[in-house]
Amino acid sequence: MFGSENPVSHSTYTHKIAYRGLIPMDKAVEAIGEYKAKNQHMHLGPQAHLLHFPVANQKLMNVVAFAPDPEEWEDSERFVAPATREDVEKVFASWGPTVRSITRLLPDELDKWAVFDSSTFPVPCYNKNRVCIAGDAAHAAAPHHGAGAGIGVEDALCLSTLMEKAASIVQDNKASTAKALKLAFMTFNTIRRERTQWLVQSSHDVCEIYEWNHPKTGSDPEKCFEEIQRRSFKIWDFDFEDMVRESHESFEWRVVIQALVEGDHKVDLSTLEQMSRDTDSGETDSVSDDSIATPAELETSALPIEELGLDTGSKPSTIETLNQASQIVQSIETA
Repeated sequence: MFGSENPVSHSTYTHKIAYRGLIPMDKAVEAIGEYKAKNQHMHLGPQAHLLHFPVANQKLMNVVAFAPDPEEWEDSERFVAPATREDVEKVFASWGPTVRSITRLLPDELDKWAVFDSSTFPVPCYNKNRVCIAGDAAHAAAPHHGAGAGIGVEDALCLSTLMEKAASIVQDNKASTAKALKLAFMTFNTIRRERTQWLVQSSHDVCEIYEWNHPKTGSDPEKCFEEIQRRSFKIWDFDFEDMVRESHESFEWRVVIQALVEGDHKVDLSTLEQMSRDTDSGETDSVSDDSIATPAELETSALPIEELGLDTGSKPSTIETLNQASQIVQSIETA
């Protein structure tokens, strides 16, 4: 969407490697005890971290050990390469007995995975006319929050909601398919970009917390726990029903503004009037300024913007924009 030569079109190497291996559960229990072996644990420390959890109906313990890599990742086609147990043991040689016991049980040969993300060159937007990107194509995140797939499901819910709305206005002859898609994808970008880009950056930052590199937490275990907890709750406590509602409202608002900009004097104003009443009474405080499409965003010259009386030089507040639109409606109806 942005061109193959544009750096935002490619994820970049974070200089982190994930060593992955499986350990038979009986050996893990013997080495570190049943509770630790059969429950998920994260071990934090200087410049690296290691997590493990049971898999295969608790018959195996899955181990993922993250370590820094000062070199560049040369193979742009393959992100997995062979590694050895000795490689992992060197990284954690000075760590405590639990971690060292785990690394000693890893198989002689294992895999190392290169960690890439889009934090260095984030995409400026997720939509361009009738094209939209979502999931890793829009916001490839490192795995340190374990939330990339879940965020992608949120994207899918938002997109399916907006596709349904777009299909509805096409069926009602309120817009062409091309225009409906453009408005839907514009809305998706507004609704989803802030949260998903936060995840990309937070996934990068939380790795620094795990590895005692973050200036806010350092090696203080209490500070690390509090910061990890704060970031985790922001992911877990997401109100997807509110996202669906906001998607509906934002899309409907764009449809109304699009019709006004194009000079449609017969536009159905019920949505606009209801939003104006609710906003004035404070009932829709979750509708942000970012959920409103300005005339400049609509990129249409069907009617000169100046004739609409909207200020394209700055983005007004929700109430200001609604009141402006209401005035436009009244002037159109009395013309």
